[in-house]
Amino acid sequence: MKSVDVIVVGGSFAGLSFARRAAAQGLDVVVIDRKPEPGEQVHTTGLLVQEVVEKLDPPRSLLRRIETLRLYAPNLRHVDLTAPGYGFHATDTAGLMRWMADRASHAGAELRWGTPFRHAHRADGWIVLPEQGCRARWLIGADGPRSRVASSFGLDANTEFLLGVEMECCGLAPDVDRLHCFVDADLAPGYFGWLFTGVGGVAQLGIAGRLPHQPDLDALIGKLRKRFDFRLATRMARRGGLIPVGGPLRRWHAPGVVLIGDAAGLVSPLTAGGIHTAIESGEQAADALGGALRNPRHDPIAEMVALRPSFARKKFMRRAFESCSTNRLLDAAMWGPLPGALARHAAFHRAPPQRESAVGSVVART
Repeated sequence: MKSVDVIVVGGSFAGLSFARRAAAQGLDVVVIDRKPEPGEQVHTTGLLVQEVVEKLDPPRSLLRRIETLRLYAPNLRHVDLTAPGYGFHATDTAGLMRWMADRASHAGAELRWGTPFRHAHRADGWIVLPEQGCRARWLIGADGPRSRVASSFGLDANTEFLLGVEMECCGLAPDVDRLHCFVDADLAPGYFGWLFTGVGGVAQLGIAGRLPHQPDLDALIGKLRKRFDFRLATRMARRGGLIPVGGPLRRWHAPGVVLIGDAAGLVSPLTAGGIHTAIESGEQAADALGGALRNPRHDPIAEMVALRPSFARKKFMRRAFESCSTNRLLDAAMWGPLPGALARHAAFHRAPPQRESAVGSVVART
């Protein structure tokens, strides 16, 4: 049986970030993932905020920058928001996953694709994965919102979710420099719909809402036909998935086991953005475990606790957002302080949003 420092379950943003960082420090790391290869079965829009792009510095061929957020009320009145020097980035998400996997492999991590996690147990100070013929001092659960690692070791599970669905389509040409976000309490309770032009000019259109609501992409399309031309739109791909929005889990670690990313509930309760925190939690866990394996007196859990986000403000803002539970309230509130606060703390992480128009911030469309 092979003995290593760390086994990582899950080869997406959190797991690959951990693997690259830990392997670069000299740790012996094995990553297992049930997908046949990196970039398969993508469940995310792949939309990155500025901080993630600066941290990862991926090839520019995998990105397309978007400067402006256009926020729509249920009645489709809208306001354009920007922030100096800030942008969003559409990605070739499958290509980005392959690039991250290559970086982890070049750092020295062993990546095992097509290898599902089913069971692990403790034995003599090791975490043993008998089906993989491998044992490790630490097991990292980076295996998504319904983590099998968490259930195997009696850790907490995510219980609050958004359910999202997205399609890629050609023949639809929204304004290429804008991320369109559609607030609608009936179609997307607790969240919103979105539309933007992705890498290669392919449009990405999606919607999510808090379970048990089932997102209806066709209903969103029906509404948006008033503003966008769908006559030549052709669906190319469709994906969907769960997004945990209950906040960080209380029991996210056990002896020799640590959850990171979505598995640990490290997703913004307000925006449901989890890529940034997935990467950060992976790198922080790698640094903490690297310190522990080099120095037995080092407490890696204490180090991770000190860096762990609470999302307290974003939990409060989600409650405020969900209190506007009808489209009538949302239409009335859209132009008050709530949308500016939501944009400042949600979309624009470092800089306050600015109104794009110098004449009037609110544009009524008829």
